[in-house]
Amino acid sequence: MAAPTPNPILNPNGSSPVDSEQRIRNICHHGFHTYKQMQEALDTEFHPHADQILAMPNTNQFSERAPSKSVVFWALSRECYPLLRYLIRNGWDLNSMGNSTGYCPSLLGERCVLSNTELTRFLLDQGMDPTIGIIPRPNPLMPTKDSKGNLLYSASRFSNLETFKLLQSRGANLTYAHALHGAACSGPSQIPIIRHLLETKAVDVDELEIYHVPQTGTPLLAAIQKGSVELVKIFLEYGAHPLACITIPYETNAEKMAEGLGLENEDASKEMLKMLEDARKKREREGMLGDVPVTDMGRTDWLKMRTQRAQRASGT
Repeated sequence: MAAPTPNPILNPNGSSPVDSEQRIRNICHHGFHTYKQMQEALDTEFHPHADQILAMPNTNQFSERAPSKSVVFWALSRECYPLLRYLIRNGWDLNSMGNSTGYCPSLLGERCVLSNTELTRFLLDQGMDPTIGIIPRPNPLMPTKDSKGNLLYSASRFSNLETFKLLQSRGANLTYAHALHGAACSGPSQIPIIRHLLETKAVDVDELEIYHVPQTGTPLLAAIQKGSVELVKIFLEYGAHPLACITIPYETNAEKMAEGLGLENEDASKEMLKMLEDARKKREREGMLGDVPVTDMGRTDWLKMRTQRAQRASGT
């Protein structure tokens, strides 16, 4: 008896595009137990029929019931563009602030996205909005979840310059981002972003950090705290005030922070102190020692935060 002729619309396991779509839809709604299970489902059900599945009429199945976060993050982390297109074409709300797992309101702020320029571009082109979020209040007692500025703050820490500029060009909010602080906290790897911000004068080199916790003063103070001589040099070259200080919630200034670094890195401490002294003398000669940037949360905010901490410690 002759062997049956293979059916061209079936995958090797004998599933039709309709059957495969139903199985993938079920996994997208309910999630999966292991990465291996997800990969096997894609290899046996989705990829063999991807073109036919994506050509099916669009539905709103993922707007009525959002896809499992495990599936979304799997697709993002593995750059599975066909599966992402499938979710989007069938109603997945790209801009729901419930998509994200961290403090950024958008999936654009996830590490796996920020580290991948092409994935960022794909999501933006598909309609993911980098402007969503809430306006944070100054001097928060806790980090502000879903703040408009959190995207570029995260990008300044974890993305490259190309991705950062792409997000910025699409309207991501810089006002509440404190991107210079974020880049300084991440260290010399983010120098291209720091130079971009300073050369374009997109931000003030002495801007005070008022939208994140803990308070880190100016970018210069963040660089000193990071222990980076290279970053301190760059900020001073661009005119950072060498006398920048913090008065509340604790008292310190650039010189004290550089001195304190000597316990861990004496050479770096000495080099920073020399640069700070030279910058101070230069400003003094030019009559520009005034207008020292001071981080002061405000007495009311500080007392409120101290009271709340005391209550938490006592269990009241």
